[in-house]
Amino acid sequence: MKWKKNHRRGYSCILLAIIMIGGITLFFERAGSSFGRTVSTSLLFKLADSYQAGTIYDRNKTVIGRGVEVGKMEWGLEADAMDACSNLIGTPIQTTFASSYTVLGMAAPNLYGYYQNRFTNWKDWLFPRKRIGDDVTLTIDCAMQEEIYKTIKNFSNACVTVINYKTGEILAMVSVPTFDIRDEEALQLDENGVIDASYNNSAYINKNLHATYMPGSTIKPILLAIALDAHPELKDFVYICEEGNHTFGNMTIDCFDGEFHRKMNLNDGIRLSCNGFAIAMSLEMSEEELEEGLKRWELDAAKQYENRFACDSSSFYGKGEHSQVNRILGSIGQGNCRVNIYELSSMYGAIFFNGIRKDPVLIQTENNTNSKETIVCTEETAKKLQKALISVVEEGTGASYCMKEEGITIGGKTGTADVNLETGERTVWAVAGILEEDMPYVVTVCLADQGKEASGGTTAGPVMKEVLKKIVYKR
Repeated sequence: MKWKKNHRRGYSCILLAIIMIGGITLFFERAGSSFGRTVSTSLLFKLADSYQAGTIYDRNKTVIGRGVEVGKMEWGLEADAMDACSNLIGTPIQTTFASSYTVLGMAAPNLYGYYQNRFTNWKDWLFPRKRIGDDVTLTIDCAMQEEIYKTIKNFSNACVTVINYKTGEILAMVSVPTFDIRDEEALQLDENGVIDASYNNSAYINKNLHATYMPGSTIKPILLAIALDAHPELKDFVYICEEGNHTFGNMTIDCFDGEFHRKMNLNDGIRLSCNGFAIAMSLEMSEEELEEGLKRWELDAAKQYENRFACDSSSFYGKGEHSQVNRILGSIGQGNCRVNIYELSSMYGAIFFNGIRKDPVLIQTENNTNSKETIVCTEETAKKLQKALISVVEEGTGASYCMKEEGITIGGKTGTADVNLETGERTVWAVAGILEEDMPYVVTVCLADQGKEASGGTTAGPVMKEVLKKIVYKR
């Protein structure tokens, strides 16, 4: 009897153990899908010290880089292509505190096995093997990235972003100067082992994400969209651009090179980039209407993106007070107004996508086309602005990058920002939206540290034309 009793107890213990293991397994499996939505930098450092990094691919499955052993990456592209990707990929996460402005930082949980460690591959806990992180596929097109880099690499400070405005995918993001990502020993680090952000005009920084610039006239369509949504009747707004009619409050604001455009409607005001028109129409809004619109467009409203994606926030008023002076200057992209290059591209993407702004996608998933979206303006407003932006390129300040003869419809806007009136330093811009079904792209060119003779139309525009040809003809 005693033997039978112990025997039954043994079976009970075995059964209980099976149930417990099954429960723990189920917990692990379920936890793997939702556990670890946030991850500490210190934990990422520990994982990077124990996991061989996974492989980084571009959208066409070209190998950008792969882990070959713990703490060591092997880079798979030729020199120009690797330089083109250098500050987008970034330096080792220990030198940036796993900064989410770079691919290595943004994708660190994947590359260094965080989700594996958090029960996705629970069997590895019982049967240890060599630890290799997960592979990552980017939305970047390395061939496009390289061709853009070749176009702008001789500038001292230049950036180009290309996005698909219907999906939110980032197709290219080039920032010069660059650095040699293959020579880790040459990295310039401070006493704490962190990259020297001032090195060679911020060669280590992807300025498309990790910088803001004075936007000049590229901000005007955004402000006019806010005005049109607040007061649809402003579609018929008329301004007379003539001498003596450029005083707003206590300020006199002239148009570029002192031009007078005469009678300006919405289409002509945008086409010829009339400062007076942009200021006068934006002043038709109340301060409350303006601030509500700025929030909707995520100007002066920090945005938190998913999947560890990070970029510097754009701002209309900056740290300045919400005064009439700052409002007037901001209406033409001067004063305290600053935009992030990616975010400006995204704003224009919303105009070309009929008011729908897609969240960014840099790491491919099965649900790229379902990225979050926000309605920032009405479709009616977006259509009016599309028409005006097409006229900018076909017969206005953006004519230098028109591709009408090639059968490609492009809308866009140029911008010239006077960063320092004493030295003549300017930042110049060209934005292009390709209105073709198979190429729903926004391209933004930003050239900083330019001289007083530079302008968006004459300096950034020709660069944009070369970039567009590389994209359209894939050469």
